[in-house]
Amino acid sequence: MKKILTILIASLLWCNIGYSKEIVNLVCSWEKSIENRPMGDVVIGTKGDPDFSHYTDGRYIEYEVVSKDEFYIISTSFLYEEVLPEKKRMFVDDKEISFVFTHGKDYTEIFSINRHTGILRQVVQRLMKQGLPQTTIYFSCSKKDKI
Repeated sequence: MKKILTILIASLLWCNIGYSKEIVNLVCSWEKSIENRPMGDVVIGTKGDPDFSHYTDGRYIEYEVVSKDEFYIISTSFLYEEVLPEKKRMFVDDKEISFVFTHGKDYTEIFSINRHTGILRQVVQRLMKQGLPQTTIYFSCSKKDKI
């Protein structure tokens, strides 16, 4: 009996069938935006600021967990006009999950989610060669059953 259990467990681990796919829904609320200027970081908006009310509602990321180190984005509201590729792979380690969207050659968004705190950091790099500052936007995210 012990041999059969050992063989069964080893075969499940070997072929990765033992890991079930999971769909995770994160709903995120905006916390603050910071511009990274040459003379220092400047907070340009915080939660409750009426000029930034468009950041606060309905942001989400839905992703699929295939294995402990293989995650794919299914859908997200962080893309504005572009269509999400069929499978957008996320980079995963013990501390964070990250992914990048590139919009043309002068506009990149780098996302990283702290797996322990649920803080999502969005770094927006646009027209850096023309001198525009990089912007870092912070969101608080939590898991939900459905979006």
